[in-house]
Amino acid sequence: MGRVVRVSLWLYVSSVATNFLGYVYWMVAAKFVEASIIGSAAAVVGASSLVAGVFSFGLSSGMTRMIGASASRNDVRGISAYFFASL
Repeated sequence: MGRVVRVSLWLYVSSVATNFLGYVYWMVAAKFVEASIIGSAAAVVGASSLVAGVFSFGLSSGMTRMIGASASRNDVRGISAYFFASL
């Protein structure tokens, strides 16, 4: 149980640090451009992060498993199909 707590604490601290640095970034950026541009940029960054997260959900583990299974069967066509499907 100690490892689970330690890893979850690490994830929490890294999330807080990332959010804080993002806040600092937008505050520095606000010194150079007007607020409407900052708001639009923040909305675009947030939406693109959400879409990228949804589309990549499980992609790396699924691709690793399927390409590995095809490679063990010497199925070059399957490897190619899984690789290009993930792109």
